[in-house]
Amino acid sequence: MKHLFILIALAVALQQCTTAGDRAGEGLPYLAKATEKGLITTLGDTIPFPEDSAVTVFFLVRHAEKAEGGKDPGLTDDGRWRAHRLATIVGDCGLDIGFTTPYRRTMSTLQPLNMRYEVPVAGYEPDKQGQLLDTIFLKDPGAKVFIVGHSNTIPQLLNMLSGSDKYETLPEEVYDRLFVVFARRKGEAEVHEFRY
Repeated sequence: MKHLFILIALAVALQQCTTAGDRAGEGLPYLAKATEKGLITTLGDTIPFPEDSAVTVFFLVRHAEKAEGGKDPGLTDDGRWRAHRLATIVGDCGLDIGFTTPYRRTMSTLQPLNMRYEVPVAGYEPDKQGQLLDTIFLKDPGAKVFIVGHSNTIPQLLNMLSGSDKYETLPEEVYDRLFVVFARRKGEAEVHEFRY
């Protein structure tokens, strides 16, 4: 309990540190922790995971801050810190698998979850996201799935899952969004957006 209080206090302190690039996310709740039962925000609000075993839970995130230059940059120091923070927030929820595109920045964002929590990792091609979702719904309905993508691919996944076109490319400077989606199939989903 003491550790949860400290985690929440740190998250509240981080919530007050808004950078210019993150201003578009003002008003979004911060996710403090994902547990086996559900999500806890820094304000103490809880969102339980669906009890229906046919509902798949998706955690969708853009890769953490990337280094400058090169065709396949890794993460900056801030990006590595963010990847470890993300692992701490969602690592205890019982993730079944993580998916990442074949780029250093996405693989490095998922690496702490794989290393600390032994979450199995598989690759996917950004231009085959529809097939990825079809495979997940067919082979792993009811799973908890973590997907790392890019500023343009995460909104595409959100639109496929929600059956809408409301999610647009994330601004280049925004790295702190985490989307948790409860979905029975493509086009039938409940989307929760957080900062972390």
